[in-house]
Amino acid sequence: MVIADPHGAALKEEQWSAETGPHSAKEALIHVLAWFEATYPRLRMLAVGHRIVHGGPDHAAPLALDDRVIAALRQLSPLAPLHQPHNLAGVEAARAAFPDALQVGCFDTAFHRAHPWVNDVFAIPRQLYDEGVRRYGFHGLSYEYVTRELARIAPQHAAGRVGW
Repeated sequence: MVIADPHGAALKEEQWSAETGPHSAKEALIHVLAWFEATYPRLRMLAVGHRIVHGGPDHAAPLALDDRVIAALRQLSPLAPLHQPHNLAGVEAARAAFPDALQVGCFDTAFHRAHPWVNDVFAIPRQLYDEGVRRYGFHGLSYEYVTRELARIAPQHAAGRVGW
């Protein structure tokens, strides 16, 4: 576990074996919260942001997570079985730990929702498309960050102020 400040400097580092470490998102969150409470006793959580791999065809922007939205996202688990259940377990753990905090989902698939229609339907039978199946790309939050950073530094690079 690494807890870092906004600049990436480690505030706390701890390693566990598979036997001694947290075995669920809830256990991991409890461990991190214990450190935060000891270090920042006046800290109050107002909002929690969650990376969620799949937003499906209906969720293409950050969204407040309530019971209805979480149930809809749970239905997408077969499309990302190695990620979606764990992402939602983190949401449930945070909701339990911070019942008054706003929970917001940010979706990896959202970055790819603005691509042309032909990309959505490529190699998908029309009947499946009509039922809601889309051709998604993943890792969208990472791509969004990288493209934003490249757009920020590209003018500097063109002017010869940044080396690659």
